[in-house]
Amino acid sequence: VKAEIMKLKAEFKSGIEGLEKSRTDTVAENARRDIESDKLKARVAKLEQDSRQPQNDSPFEKAFNVPESVAVQLKKHMPFGENVKPEALPEVTVAASPSLCNEDRKTDEFLDLLQKKNVSDGIRHKKRKEKLQQETVENPKDQEAPMISQNISSVKNIPILDNHTHLEE
Repeated sequence: VKAEIMKLKAEFKSGIEGLEKSRTDTVAENARRDIESDKLKARVAKLEQDSRQPQNDSPFEKAFNVPESVAVQLKKHMPFGENVKPEALPEVTVAASPSLCNEDRKTDEFLDLLQKKNVSDGIRHKKRKEKLQQETVENPKDQEAPMISQNISSVKNIPILDNHTHLEE
């Protein structure tokens, strides 16, 4: 009977050791799965956040060329404007990131403002020109006076001769 009890104790002991080893393996596997689960949750959260942003915004930086229309608008507002050939201008590459979104909007607003100012200045200039043409048509006598004053102002250092002054002196 004692031998049987010892034998049963040994079987139970080996069974308990096997269960403890299995439990340890299960705990390790659960820890590994928890870590993997946390990584996947973080990835899903990031993807959800990215999907809420406009598709132009991306956490990755992309390079793109400035469109010709923007270059033309900038060219109009530059002091050297028409003297520079487009081939001479360097190709501009800009990094696109979510933080640039606000900068892009501000740049667009600025360019729109410049365009509006340019258009209004052009309209003002055209109206002035039309008004001057209309006044010239209505008063042709007044047209001679500005031409004379312009001609006089363009004459430089012409010696004035009177009756007592000779050129040979």
